[in-house]
Amino acid sequence: MTQPRDMDQFATANRFYAAGKFAEAAGLYREIIETRPDFAEAHNNLGNALVAAGNLDEAIESYRQATQLRDNFAEAYHNLGALLQRMKRWGEAAEAYQNAVRLDANLPAEVHNQLGIVLTRTHQRQTAVAAFHRALELRPDFPEALNNLGNVYHQLQQAGEAIACFRRAAALRPDSAEIFNNLGNVYKETGQLDHALAAHHRATELRPTYADAFNNLGNTLKDTRRLKQALACYDKALSLDPTHHVAHSGKVYTLHFHPDSTPQSLAEAHREWSLQHANSLARMKHRNARDANRKLRIGYVSPDFRDHVVGRFLQPLLEHHDHTQFEIYGYASVAHADNETQNFKSLVNVWRDVGMLSDERLAQVINEDEIDILVDLTLHMAGSR
Repeated sequence: MTQPRDMDQFATANRFYAAGKFAEAAGLYREIIETRPDFAEAHNNLGNALVAAGNLDEAIESYRQATQLRDNFAEAYHNLGALLQRMKRWGEAAEAYQNAVRLDANLPAEVHNQLGIVLTRTHQRQTAVAAFHRALELRPDFPEALNNLGNVYHQLQQAGEAIACFRRAAALRPDSAEIFNNLGNVYKETGQLDHALAAHHRATELRPTYADAFNNLGNTLKDTRRLKQALACYDKALSLDPTHHVAHSGKVYTLHFHPDSTPQSLAEAHREWSLQHANSLARMKHRNARDANRKLRIGYVSPDFRDHVVGRFLQPLLEHHDHTQFEIYGYASVAHADNETQNFKSLVNVWRDVGMLSDERLAQVINEDEIDILVDLTLHMAGSR
């Protein structure tokens, strides 16, 4: 049982925390824990002070200790989830948030919204839909949850539901460039290009420094064959964010269709992209064995191992590889697998689903697999690595 002196110290530590004196608060919480190691609230509040002081790894341990001491401590699970989300440890964050909402049905809509966000990050899309719907049950006029739900429906290829969510969100937040940008993306993918142009134009009007919106406006203009205007949008995105390699890829891809392009100008455009975005990347040590008698390992990287023009051209090549001399690896970032995806799996020796991996982590995996020849099948099209 907590003693009166412990409670006095605890109240003082809480006052220190409220006053922004995080080091003093943490010191007092630690003193309390030394005498009362089973005081779950002190562990939780120590975690809060450590987060405020920037000691994130220690804070995680404090929150975990609090949840071990009180397995029904919803607040500590929520705090743990928020910190893990901040650290981009998506799977652990999802588990912590799920424990929090399981233990306390009265947690606010924002917690369910954050749960939906981390579930989306871990590709648990149907569960994310349920989390966003719960947020909206608790707060029907929640534009952020509507926007997030629209994004998940977009990923699930449920365009009608996505558009409905974005339109409701835009009605609640007509000043949100992000919502109009997302709405434009779904309109574009469903061929409603006039609506897409209007939405993307509105996004750029609302936020003239929004590089992603100018990139997406460029994509839509390209699809309506307004190439000069599309290139101007890509250039605008790059002026706002010179590191925006996606916009730069869109520019390079669009130049292939421009009547003024020549082989020389296209080569120069590719060199410029490489100089800007690729040449500074760290090079990994190539450790592959120099054994003339071993099989060569060939890797193919693509989001289009599916019923897609790239997939249709690739299939005969994979069917005719000589597996006595070559070991074939497929690195797939397929957003929506289909029957052809299953066929491709049967045509390679090693199949890796890498859609959730960052570019940096994918590079490490390829290096660890000791690939000898790596073939990029995407170039500057959508989903490029």
